[in-house]
Amino acid sequence: MKTIFFWLAMGLATQMPAQVTTRRLANLKDAWNEPVTYVGEVVNDKPNGLGLFIYDNGHALRYAGQFANGLPHGKGTLLFKDGMVLTGNWQQGKMQGKGVNLNKDGDFYLGEFEAGKKQGQGVHVFKDNGILLGSMVQDVYEGRCIFINANGDVISDNLYAGGKKNGAGYQYESATKKLFKGEWENGVWKRANEGSYRTFLTSTHFFCEKNTEKLMMGIARTDGKLEDTCFIKTIAKRQRSFGRYNDGMIQRGLFIRDDSTRFYGNFSPKGSQGTGYSYKVAKYLEVGNYTDDYLAGPDNTYINLAKQTIYQGSTVDKLVFTGKAWYSTQINELFIGDYKEGKFTGQGWKLCEDGLCVRGEWLNGKPTSITGVTDANGKPMSLKPATLSQALEGISKMQPSGFKDFEKEALDDYYPDDYADAYEAAYTVPKSLQNLILTDYGGGKLYVATMFFSDNYGAGVKAYENLCKQLQSLSLTPAGMIKPAKLEAVDKTTLLIHRDDEKAQTASFETAPAMPARFSEFQVHVAFRWRSIHRKYEVMLFVGNLADAEDASLEAF
Repeated sequence: MKTIFFWLAMGLATQMPAQVTTRRLANLKDAWNEPVTYVGEVVNDKPNGLGLFIYDNGHALRYAGQFANGLPHGKGTLLFKDGMVLTGNWQQGKMQGKGVNLNKDGDFYLGEFEAGKKQGQGVHVFKDNGILLGSMVQDVYEGRCIFINANGDVISDNLYAGGKKNGAGYQYESATKKLFKGEWENGVWKRANEGSYRTFLTSTHFFCEKNTEKLMMGIARTDGKLEDTCFIKTIAKRQRSFGRYNDGMIQRGLFIRDDSTRFYGNFSPKGSQGTGYSYKVAKYLEVGNYTDDYLAGPDNTYINLAKQTIYQGSTVDKLVFTGKAWYSTQINELFIGDYKEGKFTGQGWKLCEDGLCVRGEWLNGKPTSITGVTDANGKPMSLKPATLSQALEGISKMQPSGFKDFEKEALDDYYPDDYADAYEAAYTVPKSLQNLILTDYGGGKLYVATMFFSDNYGAGVKAYENLCKQLQSLSLTPAGMIKPAKLEAVDKTTLLIHRDDEKAQTASFETAPAMPARFSEFQVHVAFRWRSIHRKYEVMLFVGNLADAEDASLEAF
């Protein structure tokens, strides 16, 4: 058996062509001057439409959502490595308008933003279940605010300055059922005096009721039903609610359950209704329209905090992901199109981190019919390239995503002992007889094309030698390169082929010089061998990791 390895050695690409639908743009800056890589829709050489900002600064992970004129603009979500989240409306690269901020400690903030800063009215639920509602200026509480301590037995209504109680205020303590009126300085009580503004704490209808089951503080009507502003803590159920009540039922406000789930929105006897926000610590964050306690509507946000994934789009019934939507994965993939019961099924397109875009019909996240493919530069790719050079260029562009969108039918009887999966490929090397994608048990991927298959030994040797010569004469521009490259032979070994011997054959190979990190797996291997199970000679073209290709080419049959 004869074997030969090739590898590529050229520089990375830095230039992109003119306007295309989707592209990968490197060396950009976000609104905070942080370096980012963009993958998504492009107009006039700038991010416009749906896409991802991918970070590599050790802090931020990715922004997924809408863009305009090069920056996040519209609805989107920014995820951080430490668990922090920013989701809502963006303008010129920064949060603007209504949004949610989760910090690394598990604190939840919902409110207004301006130029990326908390500005306006907001509600803050701390990890210890303390609640702070009020006015913010440049990320700091300023003006009138209401605070309920972590134990839920003290309510304060104070003027804040510099993020602390400064000025007039009121504080009600349920343990003594006493209301304190006075002045605070830097968060510390200083002196007693009459308050300077009206508060529900001074209402003649304010009451406090405390027993072993619950604690209630707020406004009650003469018939005993809660009205206006009230706080309830249910001890056994570990529940708290604070907001506006009517006829004894909460209408709008905050609900906390099990010390971990927070919901803010509208309530009815059937559950939450209309615009709402739900957060379960370290589990999920939901933003959107609720019907009978579940997200339901065409434009909802569901963030899986554990998996760091984002679903934006239609939900039906009891939080079933069905309809038009986009989905951002943990590995910087973006799926856009039709969803059915949580699966990417129907028409749509997928963007990979390296900029490859696959369009077509999908079933459960895999393409069943590919209608178009574009590379990182937005250049269309044919699934049936005309030349070997074009074929290898295309394989190099598919390889970073593991070829998985080009896997067709599974072949269960191919390499049963040494490979976990073998698939027929949706991509064809010119003059090939069969094209496969192999996955070994370590996760390695190989693209394999059968170029010759016959019992004619002499014809097989000739086909092998011709393919090797053709490869050594090629000029191609693989993924990430701007200048044509040549293939260089890095090892050549000759072994005797035993026509009737089914024993495994071995060979040793030199180590090829390392490729740039993103494309280190792009190595080309050719093998001429005897396939004993069919009693045929075959010439195989392998593209992938050199060691994986060596193992595959030396299998005995």
